[in-house]
Amino acid sequence: MADTNPTSSLRVTRLEARDFKRIEALDVSPGRKSLIILRGPNEAGKTSAIDSLIATIGGKGRSPEVPVRRGAEDAAVTVELSDALRPRYQVTRSWTTEGRTWLTVKTVNDDGTTAKLTAGQTLLDSLVSDVSFDPLAFAKADRKEQVRLLYAAVGKLADYEAAQLRRKGLYDKRTEVNGRGRRAEAELAACPDPCPGQTLQPVSDAELAKQLADAQAHNNKRDDLLRRATQRRNDAQLKRNDAAEIAAKIAELQADLARAQKEAVELDVLAGVLLADLEKLPPAVDTAAITAHVQQVRQANARAEQQAAHRAKRQAAEQARHGSAGLTAQIEAVDRDLDRMLETSGIGQAVPGLAVRNGEVQHNGLPLSQASGMRRLETSCLVGMAASPSLRVLCVDEGDQLDDASIARLIELAQARDYAVWMTAIRAGDPSNPETHVVDIAAGKAVQPCSAGSVAAGAAPCDLDL
Repeated sequence: MADTNPTSSLRVTRLEARDFKRIEALDVSPGRKSLIILRGPNEAGKTSAIDSLIATIGGKGRSPEVPVRRGAEDAAVTVELSDALRPRYQVTRSWTTEGRTWLTVKTVNDDGTTAKLTAGQTLLDSLVSDVSFDPLAFAKADRKEQVRLLYAAVGKLADYEAAQLRRKGLYDKRTEVNGRGRRAEAELAACPDPCPGQTLQPVSDAELAKQLADAQAHNNKRDDLLRRATQRRNDAQLKRNDAAEIAAKIAELQADLARAQKEAVELDVLAGVLLADLEKLPPAVDTAAITAHVQQVRQANARAEQQAAHRAKRQAAEQARHGSAGLTAQIEAVDRDLDRMLETSGIGQAVPGLAVRNGEVQHNGLPLSQASGMRRLETSCLVGMAASPSLRVLCVDEGDQLDDASIARLIELAQARDYAVWMTAIRAGDPSNPETHVVDIAAGKAVQPCSAGSVAAGAAPCDLDL
C-alpha cells in the first residue's frame, strides 16, 4: 500500500538556481540517485549550489549575508520535493540586493496543478535539522557544539540548555560545599579530641578563684604587718645605736640620748601593738594547693572546649560530605534525564549506543572525537538521517576530504535508508556508479550532468580539464 503521508519520505528531485552567490544558472534533476556530486574547480560555484539548497529549505536564518550574485538584481532558487511516486512540493525562495526575501511553498496535486501553502516555512522546519544539512560539520565540530547540534536535532535543545543551567548551578554549589568540606576536614584534623570516648563538661572555677583571691589578700595583709613590724624593730635598733653614740658624747649628748631612748620606747610599744594584731590573725594559708586545683580545672575546661570544637568541626565536615553527596545525586539525576531524553528520541532509537558523557557525544562508549574518520562519518550520517526522517537529504561540502572507502560507505548508508547525499568535490566522483549523479560546474553554470546512463551510451566525458 502506498504511503498517504506526503512528507513521510521526500527527496530533492530538482534544484534550479539563478544568480545565487556564484551560481549564474543551474538546473539539477538527479532523480532518486543516492549520491549527487557537484564537481568543479575552486570558485566554480559548487558550494553556492549546496548553499542554495540549504538556504531555500532551511529558512531565512540560513541565508547567506550576500545571497545575490554580483551584477544581478535578484536571486531565486526552486527546489522540487518528491516522494517515491511523484513530486509533492515546489519550494521557491527569492532574494533582492536590498536584503528582502520571500518564500513560496506549493503543494503538487495528483493532476499536476499546484496550490500555495500559508505556513510553508513551518512545514520545511519540520523536515530538516542542522545535522542533516551537513553531517561532516557535525563530525568535525568541537564537543560542545556536537552536543548542542545533537539535542537540537532531537528537538530538545531548550530542555538540554535548561538542564545544563540547572546542572551547572548544582555543580557550582557542590564545588562550594566541597570547599567548605575540605576546610572543615582540615580544621578537624588540626583539632584532635583530647579524650576520645569520654564526654568532658566545663567546670566553674569562680569559687576557687575567690578563695585564692581571699587567701592572697589575707597573706598580703600578714606580710605587710610583718614587714612594718620588722621595719620598726630595725628603726628601734638604729635609735639604740644613736643612743650609744650620744652616751659616748657624755653630757652634750645627754638630751639627745634621752630623746632617743624615749623614741625607742615608743617604737617598741608600736611594734608590740603591731605584733599583737598579727597574733590575732589566723595562721598563713597555703595557696599552693588552691593554685594547683585552679590549674587542673582550667586544663580540664581547655580539654572540654577542644572536644566541643572537635565535635563541631566533625559535624561541619559530615554535613559538607552529605551535602556534596546529595548534590552529586542531583547532578546524576539531571544526567539520567538527559540520557532518557536522547534514548527515547527518534535519533536515539535509530542510532543505538548514542549518548552524551562528560559533555561530549559518544557512540557505543567511545567519544566521537576519538573515533576513526570512517566511524565519525558513519555516526554523523546516521544522526543526520534520524534527525531528518521526512526530507531524506544530506549535504556534504568539501567531499574531497573523503577517500574512496568513505564515499562507498556514504552511498551504502544512503541506499540502505533511502537517502540522497548532495556533495561538492573537485575531483571525486565516479559517474559509472549507477547510484551516483555527477554535475560538472564551471563559472556558475552546469557544464553537463553525468550519470551511469550517459556514460554507458557513449556520451562525451563530463570531467573538466583541471
